[in-house]
Amino acid sequence: MRLLNLNTLELREFIDAERPPYVILSHTWGAEEISLQELKLPVSNASYLSTKEGYVKILNFCQKGKENGFEWGWIDTCCIDKTSSAELSEAINSMFRWYQEADSCYAYLSDVFSREGGEHQEPSLQVQFAGSRWFTRGWTLQELLAPSSVVFYLQDWTVYGTKSFLHKEVSRITGVPTFAMTKPNSVKEFSVAQRISWASNRQTTRPEDISYCLLGILGVHMPLLYGEGARAFSRLQEEVMKSGTDPTIFAWPSSDVAVNTREGPLAPSPAAFRFAGNHRVFTSGNFVEYGPWSVTNRGIRIEDLPILEESLAKALLDSEGFHLWPNKTYAVALIGCYRVKQDGQRIDKQFGIALYKHGDIYYRFRTPESLLLIDHHVKMSARVNCILHLEPVVTYSKYKIRPDSVSPRWIIRKCPDERHGFTISDICGRWVWGSDFKFFSYPDLRDDMVRPASRKAIIFSNNTTKEEFFVVVRVNKALPWIHVSTNITREACLDSPFAFGVDHTAYVDQTSSALRNGKEVIVKVICGVDNGERVFFLDVCIQDVQ
Repeated sequence: MRLLNLNTLELREFIDAERPPYVILSHTWGAEEISLQELKLPVSNASYLSTKEGYVKILNFCQKGKENGFEWGWIDTCCIDKTSSAELSEAINSMFRWYQEADSCYAYLSDVFSREGGEHQEPSLQVQFAGSRWFTRGWTLQELLAPSSVVFYLQDWTVYGTKSFLHKEVSRITGVPTFAMTKPNSVKEFSVAQRISWASNRQTTRPEDISYCLLGILGVHMPLLYGEGARAFSRLQEEVMKSGTDPTIFAWPSSDVAVNTREGPLAPSPAAFRFAGNHRVFTSGNFVEYGPWSVTNRGIRIEDLPILEESLAKALLDSEGFHLWPNKTYAVALIGCYRVKQDGQRIDKQFGIALYKHGDIYYRFRTPESLLLIDHHVKMSARVNCILHLEPVVTYSKYKIRPDSVSPRWIIRKCPDERHGFTISDICGRWVWGSDFKFFSYPDLRDDMVRPASRKAIIFSNNTTKEEFFVVVRVNKALPWIHVSTNITREACLDSPFAFGVDHTAYVDQTSSALRNGKEVIVKVICGVDNGERVFFLDVCIQDVQ
């Protein structure tokens, strides 16, 4: 571990056995941070460094440390050689322990000001504290949890309070239970789902870091692969599974960042655990008596998994609003965990996940949800040695799919020429329409292709010939899907999930169909931008068949 001498600003490496007492800094990065290479520059460059905010931060940190008797300190900006991928990987895998073993941690809140009154009235300190950027960043979560002593400093380096003194206030801000902050080494006493939930609303600059910042919190180690994106969180969960059998790793609701009926057993991101802060593991009864699990090249192998078999599973899934496909084998896995209320009282329910079987592989799926709350008295009907398919993680962040969002707008850019006599006569499906019937959007992009509610149809009619055709529109995996039909009823085009071959065609952006009198209708959908927002342009044209 490389430490900074608080008196001379010199860097020195120590092995663990010889490491002196040290203080450690927790902060959010700014634009003018000082790197290890800059700190090692000759003294003649001191004037250049002194103009940078990051250097002033280092000096103030050193001053506060010296006031408390420390000679050595650690700062992530200048104590790690980030030009070395090996050193960076080792540091990130060791960081939770470094914060845990620090004698004290100074959390610097650069956006919380102690000044009140004057020309520009600042919000109250309590409001500023709760709104600090420090509470929104991924890396600062472990910096809150790991050290036994955390002192919060304001922008002018005055003390606001300590973690111990402010634990109730910090708990309200972060959602982290006070017990996790005040009892040393207590993090491991919380379920995997609970620990991940604490990071579910936090952000990191690089997408992989939202996974890497959880390494120490989850007690695992793994190499860093910047550039792997969402795959980092899958690898993290696989490492967690290798080191234990906490079933809450499966207890996440269907993702709001994936638009798919089939999901893997592993979550696509920590955001999927947003509401898992009260998920616990059963400690007695039949719920935890299944055998070991392992990650294989075919999926996650679980021995003696308790399930509800075909008839019981179908009845439960049907009552939950699932659309069940014919000729498929269904099951519900009882995963051995439950939920508690906010007051700590246990809810009389257990968690199960919806599965269907294809060959010898089980798939987790959702329509509309894969995580089920089941009455506690429901018992397993069988045990199976099963393999859960590891569905590749696919995210659609470019459309910013969130629970409170709608999909990209569809704009009907072109309609058939008036000479053909076709106009929009009706619309079917759950639309949000513009006043001129020229644009529309889905209320919820998480509707998927096999659900009847996800299909929308625009009906074009010719008042003279009484001919009509249907333009059916869907979104599948954040991509547009269209179909045009002239020989189907209104009811069938919306009610039949198998009407247009949805099993094998996930993305259709151009299609056509013959009309009477030697004409054909051609429908195209084009991805574009309107007023800075991503949209789907829909072009409907009629032409003479050549």
